[in-house]
Amino acid sequence: MKNWLFFLSLLLLFNSAFGQNKSIIDSLIVVKEIPYNTIKTNTLNKIGLQHESQEKYHEALVMLDSAYTLASSTNNKQQLIIIMTNQGIAYTWLEQHQKANKLFKSAYEIATEIGSLYHQMELAGKLATNNERVKNFKKAASYYKIQTNLKDTIFKNDMKMAIAEKHTKYETQRILNEKLSEERKNAELQKENVIKDLKLLEERAANKNLAFWGGLSLGLVILLGLIYYFNTRVKEAKSKRNEETVRYRAVFEAEEKERSRIAKDLHDGLGQLLSTAKLNIAGLEDEVNEEDKILVQNSMNLIDEAVNEVRTISHNMMPAALMEYGLVSAIESFANTINESKALHVNFSYKGMDNRLEESKEIALYRVIQEVLNNMIKYAKADKITVALNRINNKVHLLISDNGKGFDISTIHQSKGIGWQNVFSRISMINGEVDVISTEGKGTDIRIDVIL
Repeated sequence: MKNWLFFLSLLLLFNSAFGQNKSIIDSLIVVKEIPYNTIKTNTLNKIGLQHESQEKYHEALVMLDSAYTLASSTNNKQQLIIIMTNQGIAYTWLEQHQKANKLFKSAYEIATEIGSLYHQMELAGKLATNNERVKNFKKAASYYKIQTNLKDTIFKNDMKMAIAEKHTKYETQRILNEKLSEERKNAELQKENVIKDLKLLEERAANKNLAFWGGLSLGLVILLGLIYYFNTRVKEAKSKRNEETVRYRAVFEAEEKERSRIAKDLHDGLGQLLSTAKLNIAGLEDEVNEEDKILVQNSMNLIDEAVNEVRTISHNMMPAALMEYGLVSAIESFANTINESKALHVNFSYKGMDNRLEESKEIALYRVIQEVLNNMIKYAKADKITVALNRINNKVHLLISDNGKGFDISTIHQSKGIGWQNVFSRISMINGEVDVISTEGKGTDIRIDVIL
Protein backbone atom coordinates (compact mmCIF):
# COMPACT_ATOMS: atom_id res chain seq x y z
CA MET A 1 0.00 0.00 0.00
CA LYS A 2 2.79 2.47 0.99
CA ASN A 3 4.64 1.77 -2.27
CA TRP A 4 1.43 2.46 -4.21
CA LEU A 5 0.92 5.76 -2.37
CA PHE A 6 4.52 6.81 -3.02
CA PHE A 7 4.12 6.03 -6.73
CA LEU A 8 0.86 8.02 -6.84
CA SER A 9 2.53 11.02 -5.15
CA LEU A 10 5.33 10.99 -7.71
CA LEU A 11 2.78 10.75 -10.53
CA LEU A 12 0.91 13.78 -9.19
CA LEU A 13 4.14 15.77 -8.93
CA PHE A 14 5.10 14.81 -12.49
CA ASN A 15 1.71 15.76 -13.92
CA SER A 16 1.66 19.00 -11.97
CA ALA A 17 5.15 19.96 -13.14
CA PHE A 18 4.65 19.21 -16.86
CA GLY A 19 0.90 19.75 -17.28
CA GLN A 20 0.16 16.39 -18.88
CA ASN A 21 -3.70 16.06 -18.83
CA LYS A 22 -4.07 17.23 -15.18
CA SER A 23 -5.54 20.51 -13.86
CA ILE A 24 -5.41 21.72 -10.27
CA ILE A 25 -8.93 20.37 -9.65
CA ASP A 26 -7.99 16.95 -11.08
CA SER A 27 -4.97 16.83 -8.75
CA LEU A 28 -7.08 17.73 -5.73
CA ILE A 29 -9.67 15.07 -6.57
CA VAL A 30 -7.04 12.34 -6.84
CA VAL A 31 -5.25 13.50 -3.67
CA LYS A 32 -8.60 13.31 -1.85
CA GLU A 33 -8.69 9.54 -2.51
CA ILE A 34 -5.40 8.98 -0.61
CA PRO A 35 -6.34 7.47 2.76
CA TYR A 36 -3.68 9.09 5.02
CA ASN A 37 -3.83 12.83 5.88
CA THR A 38 -0.07 13.09 6.39
CA ILE A 39 0.65 11.72 2.89
CA LYS A 40 -2.08 13.96 1.43
CA THR A 41 -0.57 17.01 3.08
CA ASN A 42 2.95 16.22 1.90
CA THR A 43 1.72 15.55 -1.65
CA LEU A 44 -0.20 18.85 -1.83
CA ASN A 45 2.78 20.73 -0.42
CA LYS A 46 5.13 19.20 -3.02
CA ILE A 47 2.71 20.04 -5.85
CA GLY A 48 2.57 23.61 -4.54
CA LEU A 49 6.37 23.81 -4.54
CA GLN A 50 6.45 22.56 -8.14
CA HIS A 51 4.07 25.39 -9.13
CA GLU A 52 6.27 27.89 -7.27
CA SER A 53 9.34 26.69 -9.16
CA GLN A 54 7.39 27.35 -12.41
CA GLU A 55 6.39 30.85 -11.17
CA LYS A 56 2.69 29.77 -11.02
CA TYR A 57 2.20 31.38 -7.64
CA HIS A 58 -1.63 31.54 -7.61
CA GLU A 59 -1.86 27.85 -8.50
CA ALA A 60 0.78 27.11 -5.85
CA LEU A 61 -1.32 28.90 -3.21
CA VAL A 62 -4.39 26.78 -4.09
CA MET A 63 -2.41 23.61 -3.32
CA LEU A 64 -0.72 25.07 -0.24
CA ASP A 65 -4.06 26.30 1.17
CA SER A 66 -5.47 22.77 0.86
CA ALA A 67 -2.36 21.36 2.53
CA TYR A 68 -2.72 23.93 5.35
CA THR A 69 -6.34 22.86 5.96
CA LEU A 70 -5.33 19.18 6.25
CA ALA A 71 -2.37 19.95 8.53
CA SER A 72 -4.59 22.10 10.76
CA SER A 73 -7.10 19.26 11.12
CA THR A 74 -4.38 16.94 12.47
CA ASN A 75 -2.60 19.75 14.40
CA ASN A 76 0.70 18.65 12.83
CA LYS A 77 2.81 21.66 13.85
CA GLN A 78 5.92 20.65 11.90
CA GLN A 79 3.87 20.47 8.69
CA LEU A 80 2.12 23.75 9.53
CA ILE A 81 5.47 25.55 9.85
CA ILE A 82 6.69 24.21 6.49
CA ILE A 83 3.42 24.94 4.64
CA MET A 84 3.02 28.46 6.11
CA THR A 85 6.62 29.24 5.18
CA ASN A 86 5.97 28.12 1.57
CA GLN A 87 2.76 30.20 1.49
CA GLY A 88 4.71 33.23 2.70
CA ILE A 89 7.31 32.71 -0.01
CA ALA A 90 4.56 32.59 -2.69
CA TYR A 91 3.03 35.83 -1.39
CA THR A 92 6.51 37.39 -1.33
CA TRP A 93 6.95 36.60 -5.04
CA LEU A 94 3.49 38.17 -5.63
CA GLU A 95 4.81 41.24 -3.72
CA GLN A 96 2.05 40.88 -1.11
CA HIS A 97 4.52 41.41 1.71
CA GLN A 98 1.99 42.06 4.48
CA LYS A 99 0.35 38.66 3.92
CA ALA A 100 3.78 37.05 3.68
CA ASN A 101 4.90 38.66 6.94
CA LYS A 102 1.72 37.53 8.71
CA LEU A 103 2.31 33.91 7.64
CA PHE A 104 6.03 34.05 8.53
CA LYS A 105 5.21 35.51 11.95
CA SER A 106 2.57 32.84 12.69
CA ALA A 107 4.97 30.10 11.63
CA TYR A 108 7.67 31.68 13.81
CA GLU A 109 5.34 31.59 16.84
CA ILE A 110 4.57 27.88 16.26
CA ALA A 111 8.30 27.14 15.88
CA THR A 112 8.93 28.99 19.17
CA GLU A 113 6.16 26.99 20.84
CA ILE A 114 7.66 23.61 19.85
CA GLY A 115 11.24 24.79 20.43
CA SER A 116 12.46 24.39 16.81
CA LEU A 117 15.53 26.67 16.73
CA TYR A 118 16.34 25.99 13.07
CA HIS A 119 12.82 26.99 11.93
CA GLN A 120 12.94 30.07 14.18
CA MET A 121 16.28 31.11 12.64
CA GLU A 122 15.03 30.59 9.06
CA LEU A 123 11.77 32.50 9.66
CA ALA A 124 13.54 35.37 11.47
CA GLY A 125 15.70 35.77 8.37
CA LYS A 126 12.64 35.84 6.08
CA LEU A 127 10.88 38.38 8.34
CA ALA A 128 14.01 40.55 8.31
CA THR A 129 14.25 40.39 4.50
CA ASN A 130 10.53 41.15 3.98
CA ASN A 131 10.55 44.07 6.44
CA GLU A 132 13.54 45.41 4.57
CA ARG A 133 11.57 45.19 1.32
CA VAL A 134 8.74 47.34 2.78
CA LYS A 135 11.39 49.75 4.19
CA ASN A 136 10.63 48.89 7.81
CA PHE A 137 14.34 48.99 8.60
CA LYS A 138 13.94 49.03 12.37
CA LYS A 139 11.98 45.76 12.38
CA ALA A 140 14.35 44.28 9.82
CA ALA A 141 17.31 45.05 12.06
CA SER A 142 15.58 43.51 15.10
CA TYR A 143 14.83 40.30 13.20
CA TYR A 144 18.41 40.15 11.88
CA LYS A 145 19.55 40.40 15.49
CA ILE A 146 17.17 37.55 16.51
CA GLN A 147 18.48 35.44 13.63
CA THR A 148 22.09 36.09 14.67
CA ASN A 149 21.35 35.15 18.30
CA LEU A 150 19.61 31.94 17.20
CA LYS A 151 22.61 31.05 15.01
CA ASP A 152 24.89 31.50 18.02
CA THR A 153 22.63 29.28 20.14
CA ILE A 154 22.51 26.57 17.47
CA PHE A 155 26.28 26.76 17.03
CA LYS A 156 26.82 26.38 20.80
CA ASN A 157 24.45 23.38 20.88
CA ASP A 158 26.29 21.81 17.95
CA MET A 159 29.62 22.39 19.71
CA LYS A 160 28.32 20.67 22.86
CA MET A 161 27.23 17.67 20.80
CA ALA A 162 30.58 17.61 18.98
CA ILE A 163 32.47 17.71 22.28
CA ALA A 164 30.34 14.89 23.66
CA GLU A 165 30.98 12.87 20.49
CA LYS A 166 34.74 13.46 20.75
CA HIS A 167 34.67 12.38 24.39
CA THR A 168 32.86 9.17 23.44
CA LYS A 169 35.42 8.45 20.71
CA TYR A 170 38.26 9.12 23.15
CA GLU A 171 36.83 6.69 25.73
CA THR A 172 36.28 4.07 23.03
CA GLN A 173 39.88 4.44 21.82
CA ARG A 174 41.17 4.25 25.40
CA ILE A 175 39.29 1.00 26.05
CA LEU A 176 40.57 -0.40 22.74
CA ASN A 177 44.15 0.52 23.66
CA GLU A 178 43.77 -1.23 27.02
CA LYS A 179 42.54 -4.38 25.27
CA LEU A 180 45.45 -4.26 22.82
CA SER A 181 47.88 -3.86 25.72
CA GLU A 182 46.38 -6.88 27.44
CA GLU A 183 46.65 -8.92 24.24
CA ARG A 184 50.33 -7.96 23.92
CA LYS A 185 50.95 -9.14 27.49
CA ASN A 186 49.23 -12.45 26.72
CA ALA A 187 51.41 -12.83 23.63
CA GLU A 188 54.54 -12.23 25.70
CA LEU A 189 53.42 -14.84 28.22
CA GLN A 190 52.76 -17.33 25.44
CA LYS A 191 56.19 -16.61 24.03
CA GLU A 192 57.79 -17.21 27.45
CA ASN A 193 55.85 -20.49 27.83
CA VAL A 194 57.03 -21.69 24.42
CA ILE A 195 60.63 -20.93 25.33
CA LYS A 196 60.24 -22.78 28.63
CA ASP A 197 58.79 -25.82 26.87
CA LEU A 198 61.65 -25.80 24.39
CA LYS A 199 64.17 -25.69 27.22
CA LEU A 200 62.49 -28.66 28.91
CA LEU A 201 62.63 -30.62 25.65
CA GLU A 202 66.25 -29.70 25.26
CA GLU A 203 67.09 -30.92 28.78
CA ARG A 204 65.23 -34.23 28.27
CA ALA A 205 66.99 -34.87 25.00
CA ALA A 206 70.43 -34.04 26.34
CA ASN A 207 71.06 -37.63 27.50
CA LYS A 208 70.30 -39.11 24.07
CA ASN A 209 71.88 -36.75 21.64
CA LEU A 210 72.94 -33.46 23.14
CA ALA A 211 74.34 -31.97 19.96
CA PHE A 212 71.40 -32.96 17.73
CA TRP A 213 68.60 -31.90 20.03
CA GLY A 214 70.46 -28.83 21.19
CA GLY A 215 70.88 -27.63 17.63
CA LEU A 216 67.27 -28.45 16.79
CA SER A 217 65.95 -26.58 19.83
CA LEU A 218 68.13 -23.59 19.12
CA GLY A 219 66.89 -23.58 15.51
CA LEU A 220 63.30 -23.69 16.69
CA VAL A 221 63.88 -20.84 19.12
CA ILE A 222 65.53 -18.74 16.45
CA LEU A 223 62.75 -19.55 13.97
CA LEU A 224 60.03 -18.64 16.47
CA GLY A 225 61.91 -15.50 17.41
CA LEU A 226 62.23 -14.47 13.78
CA ILE A 227 58.56 -15.22 13.12
CA TYR A 228 57.54 -13.23 16.16
CA TYR A 229 59.92 -10.38 15.28
CA PHE A 230 58.75 -10.06 11.68
CA ASN A 231 55.09 -10.43 12.64
CA THR A 232 55.53 -7.71 15.21
CA ARG A 233 57.27 -5.43 12.71
CA VAL A 234 54.55 -6.01 10.11
CA LYS A 235 51.80 -5.31 12.65
CA GLU A 236 53.57 -2.19 13.89
CA ALA A 237 54.11 -0.90 10.35
CA LYS A 238 50.48 -1.60 9.45
CA SER A 239 49.27 0.03 12.67
CA LYS A 240 51.47 3.04 12.03
CA ARG A 241 50.15 3.42 8.48
CA ASN A 242 46.58 3.14 9.72
CA GLU A 243 47.21 5.68 12.46
CA GLU A 244 48.78 8.09 9.98
CA THR A 245 45.87 7.63 7.57
CA VAL A 246 43.34 8.26 10.32
CA ARG A 247 45.33 11.27 11.56
CA TYR A 248 45.63 12.83 8.10
CA ARG A 249 41.96 12.20 7.37
CA ALA A 250 40.93 13.73 10.70
CA VAL A 251 43.15 16.77 10.10
CA PHE A 252 41.81 17.35 6.58
CA GLU A 253 38.19 16.80 7.63
CA ALA A 254 38.60 19.14 10.58
CA GLU A 255 40.27 21.71 8.31
CA GLU A 256 37.43 21.58 5.76
CA LYS A 257 34.76 21.75 8.49
CA GLU A 258 36.50 24.74 10.04
CA ARG A 259 36.85 26.40 6.63
CA SER A 260 33.14 25.78 5.96
CA ARG A 261 32.14 27.07 9.41
CA ILE A 262 34.26 30.22 9.18
CA ALA A 263 33.04 30.88 5.60
CA LYS A 264 29.42 30.49 6.71
CA ASP A 265 29.96 32.66 9.80
CA LEU A 266 31.60 35.36 7.68
CA HIS A 267 28.84 35.27 5.07
CA ASP A 268 25.82 34.82 7.33
CA GLY A 269 27.07 36.50 10.51
CA LEU A 270 29.42 39.36 9.65
CA GLY A 271 27.77 39.89 6.28
CA GLN A 272 24.34 40.35 7.85
CA LEU A 273 25.73 42.57 10.62
CA LEU A 274 27.25 44.82 7.94
CA SER A 275 23.93 44.81 6.04
CA THR A 276 22.13 45.75 9.26
CA ALA A 277 24.64 48.56 9.87
CA LYS A 278 23.98 49.83 6.34
CA LEU A 279 20.23 49.77 7.00
CA ASN A 280 20.70 51.76 10.18
CA ILE A 281 22.83 54.36 8.40
CA ALA A 282 20.36 54.47 5.50
CA GLY A 283 17.62 55.22 8.01
CA LEU A 284 19.55 58.35 9.05
CA GLU A 285 20.03 59.64 5.50
CA ASP A 286 16.82 61.73 5.46
CA GLU A 287 17.42 63.10 8.97
CA VAL A 288 20.87 64.67 8.54
CA ASN A 289 21.68 68.03 7.00
CA GLU A 290 23.16 68.43 3.54
CA GLU A 291 26.73 68.78 4.84
CA ASP A 292 26.55 65.39 6.62
CA LYS A 293 24.91 63.51 3.73
CA ILE A 294 28.31 63.08 2.04
CA LEU A 295 29.64 61.49 5.24
CA VAL A 296 26.61 59.17 5.37
CA GLN A 297 27.08 58.17 1.72
CA ASN A 298 30.83 57.54 2.24
CA SER A 299 30.00 55.33 5.23
CA MET A 300 27.53 53.30 3.15
CA ASN A 301 30.15 52.92 0.37
CA LEU A 302 32.72 51.67 2.91
CA ILE A 303 30.20 49.14 4.24
CA ASP A 304 29.52 47.93 0.66
CA GLU A 305 33.27 47.42 0.16
CA ALA A 306 33.45 45.51 3.45
CA VAL A 307 30.53 43.28 2.40
CA ASN A 308 32.27 42.50 -0.93
CA GLU A 309 35.54 41.71 0.87
CA VAL A 310 33.75 39.38 3.30
CA ARG A 311 32.05 37.62 0.36
CA THR A 312 35.42 37.16 -1.43
CA ILE A 313 37.13 35.74 1.68
CA SER A 314 34.17 33.42 2.32
CA HIS A 315 34.26 32.15 -1.28
CA ASN A 316 38.02 31.45 -1.14
CA MET A 317 37.68 29.44 2.08
CA MET A 318 34.75 27.31 0.90
CA PRO A 319 33.37 28.08 -2.60
CA ALA A 320 29.57 28.06 -2.68
CA ALA A 321 29.72 26.56 -6.18
CA LEU A 322 31.52 23.49 -4.80
CA MET A 323 28.94 22.88 -2.06
CA GLU A 324 25.84 23.66 -4.13
CA TYR A 325 26.68 22.63 -7.69
CA GLY A 326 29.66 20.31 -7.49
CA LEU A 327 33.27 20.00 -8.58
CA VAL A 328 32.86 21.00 -12.24
CA SER A 329 31.14 24.31 -11.42
CA ALA A 330 33.71 25.10 -8.72
CA ILE A 331 36.65 24.50 -11.09
CA GLU A 332 34.99 26.60 -13.82
CA SER A 333 34.49 29.45 -11.34
CA PHE A 334 38.12 29.20 -10.14
CA ALA A 335 39.44 29.14 -13.73
CA ASN A 336 37.30 32.15 -14.69
CA THR A 337 38.66 34.09 -11.70
CA ILE A 338 42.24 33.40 -12.84
CA ASN A 339 41.42 34.23 -16.48
CA GLU A 340 39.96 37.60 -15.47
CA SER A 341 43.43 38.65 -14.29
CA LYS A 342 44.72 38.38 -17.91
CA ALA A 343 48.11 37.20 -16.55
CA LEU A 344 47.61 33.72 -18.02
CA HIS A 345 44.84 31.54 -19.42
CA VAL A 346 43.38 28.39 -17.85
CA ASN A 347 41.63 26.02 -20.28
CA PHE A 348 39.27 23.65 -18.43
CA SER A 349 37.53 20.65 -20.04
CA TYR A 350 35.61 17.71 -18.61
CA LYS A 351 33.85 14.55 -19.74
CA GLY A 352 31.61 11.97 -18.07
CA MET A 353 31.01 14.18 -15.00
CA ASP A 354 27.20 14.19 -15.19
CA ASN A 355 26.86 12.82 -11.66
CA ARG A 356 28.50 14.33 -8.59
CA LEU A 357 31.24 12.49 -6.67
CA GLU A 358 31.36 11.88 -2.94
CA GLU A 359 31.73 15.15 -1.03
CA SER A 360 35.13 14.16 0.44
CA LYS A 361 36.49 13.33 -3.05
CA GLU A 362 35.18 16.57 -4.55
CA ILE A 363 36.73 18.66 -1.77
CA ALA A 364 40.07 16.82 -2.00
CA LEU A 365 40.28 17.17 -5.81
CA TYR A 366 39.31 20.85 -5.66
CA ARG A 367 41.93 21.62 -3.00
CA VAL A 368 44.59 19.78 -5.01
CA ILE A 369 43.69 21.75 -8.16
CA GLN A 370 43.85 24.97 -6.12
CA GLU A 371 47.28 24.05 -4.72
CA VAL A 372 48.75 22.97 -8.07
CA LEU A 373 47.42 25.98 -10.03
CA ASN A 374 48.65 28.42 -7.37
CA ASN A 375 52.12 26.79 -7.51
CA MET A 376 52.13 26.99 -11.32
CA ILE A 377 51.14 30.67 -11.19
CA LYS A 378 53.87 31.46 -8.63
CA TYR A 379 56.80 29.42 -9.94
CA ALA A 380 56.23 27.99 -13.44
CA LYS A 381 56.23 31.31 -15.37
CA ALA A 382 53.63 29.81 -17.71
CA ASP A 383 51.07 31.68 -19.82
CA LYS A 384 48.78 28.67 -20.41
CA ILE A 385 47.46 25.96 -18.09
CA THR A 386 45.24 23.05 -19.15
CA VAL A 387 42.97 21.20 -16.71
CA ALA A 388 41.19 18.05 -18.01
CA LEU A 389 38.80 16.10 -15.77
CA ASN A 390 37.38 12.81 -17.12
CA ARG A 391 35.38 10.05 -15.52
CA ILE A 392 35.55 6.57 -17.07
CA ASN A 393 33.54 3.83 -15.34
CA ASN A 394 34.72 3.75 -11.71
CA LYS A 395 37.78 5.97 -12.19
CA VAL A 396 38.36 9.73 -12.34
CA HIS A 397 41.36 10.95 -14.34
CA LEU A 398 42.71 14.47 -13.75
CA LEU A 399 45.44 16.03 -15.91
CA ILE A 400 46.96 19.44 -15.11
CA SER A 401 49.57 20.75 -17.61
CA ASP A 402 51.45 24.01 -18.08
CA ASN A 403 53.87 25.37 -20.65
CA GLY A 404 56.18 26.82 -18.02
CA LYS A 405 59.83 26.34 -17.19
CA GLY A 406 59.46 22.90 -15.54
CA PHE A 407 61.55 21.65 -12.61
CA ASP A 408 63.58 18.72 -11.29
CA ILE A 409 60.99 16.29 -9.85
CA SER A 410 63.63 14.74 -7.56
CA THR A 411 63.29 17.87 -5.41
CA ILE A 412 59.64 17.15 -4.60
CA HIS A 413 60.34 14.86 -1.65
CA GLN A 414 63.15 17.14 -0.46
CA SER A 415 60.83 20.14 -0.34
CA LYS A 416 60.31 21.61 3.12
CA GLY A 417 56.97 23.20 2.15
CA ILE A 418 53.63 21.54 2.85
CA GLY A 419 52.21 22.10 -0.65
CA TRP A 420 53.33 18.83 -2.26
CA GLN A 421 52.79 16.95 1.00
CA ASN A 422 49.17 18.11 1.02
CA VAL A 423 48.71 17.05 -2.61
CA PHE A 424 50.01 13.52 -2.05
CA SER A 425 48.24 13.13 1.31
CA ARG A 426 44.85 14.31 0.04
CA ILE A 427 44.95 12.05 -3.01
CA SER A 428 46.08 9.09 -0.89
CA MET A 429 43.12 9.66 1.46
CA ILE A 430 40.63 9.22 -1.44
CA ASN A 431 42.25 6.07 -2.84
CA GLY A 432 44.19 7.78 -5.61
CA GLU A 433 47.69 8.09 -7.11
CA VAL A 434 49.74 11.08 -8.28
CA ASP A 435 52.29 11.01 -11.11
CA VAL A 436 54.40 14.14 -11.77
CA ILE A 437 56.21 14.47 -15.12
CA SER A 438 58.38 17.52 -15.69
CA THR A 439 61.43 18.50 -17.71
CA GLU A 440 63.26 21.75 -17.20
CA GLY A 441 62.30 24.13 -19.98
CA LYS A 442 59.44 21.93 -21.26
CA GLY A 443 56.63 22.43 -18.75
CA THR A 444 54.96 20.11 -16.24
CA ASP A 445 52.27 17.38 -16.39
CA ILE A 446 50.53 16.21 -13.22
CA ARG A 447 48.39 13.08 -13.65
CA ILE A 448 46.00 12.00 -10.90
CA ASP A 449 43.89 8.80 -10.95
CA VAL A 450 41.22 8.18 -8.30
CA ILE A 451 39.27 4.94 -7.87
CA LEU A 452 35.63 5.66 -6.94
